[in-house]
Amino acid sequence: MDLFTHSFGERVPAVDRAFDVLEILGHSHNGLTLTELSQRLSIPKSSAYYLVHTLMVRGYLQRLPGSRQYSLGSRVFDFAATGIAEMHLRQLSAAHIQKLAEELKMTVQTAVLKDGEGVIVDKADSPVDRRVESWIGRHFDLHCTAQGKALLAWLPDQELQRLFGTRGLARYTPHTICSLKELKAHLAEARLKGYTVNYEEHILGVRGVAAPIFNDVGVVIASISVRGSTWEIPTPRVAEIGRLVIATAREISQGILDCSPTDC
Repeated sequence: MDLFTHSFGERVPAVDRAFDVLEILGHSHNGLTLTELSQRLSIPKSSAYYLVHTLMVRGYLQRLPGSRQYSLGSRVFDFAATGIAEMHLRQLSAAHIQKLAEELKMTVQTAVLKDGEGVIVDKADSPVDRRVESWIGRHFDLHCTAQGKALLAWLPDQELQRLFGTRGLARYTPHTICSLKELKAHLAEARLKGYTVNYEEHILGVRGVAAPIFNDVGVVIASISVRGSTWEIPTPRVAEIGRLVIATAREISQGILDCSPTDC
């Protein structure tokens, strides 16, 4: 029986397990060891080894330097869902976020709203940022991240209701906003300032500051965010970083405005 006469209901266990590995590591903040992966997959460690080794050879996994933990490799991000508009956004924003990352010595990211989640579409790394929980193509919650809140804050109320009215807001830390009413009040204050802040709402010890990118008709199409530790972004420094992020976002927005159809 050839491939085309096979039932579409059949699945190949080895392929299933390879995708399980990618999905498990995609949701891991700090990577996992081979033993942890074999336990998550409920397969022998030897079988997990062959899966991991194959994916590493193909570039889909990598071992974190100086550890026994594995994380997603760079090849995964070649398949991140970036449409033409997102690729264009990356072209316009790349130099700006790189400049901001170098100025602040912190990681800067560009993100968009997609299917009720945020998605990172570009990233300028800081040489001193060793965290592995951020990569191009990663999906993230909107209500507990600075970049997510920047995507939400300028939406109409009915859109916020559509996104969150029928589902709860997941709690990640004691600081996470878990009430839609409280989130709306928080976003209203952010609109007045022009930037949003993540006060350790997603990961303890990590803060973020973000601002929206507008298109030529004034609609938010993306956000840029600066991420750092609480000592890199202490409370007294939030407003200063906020002004720099706003300025960078405005430069990108202006680039979108200046870009005619024949130029882009």
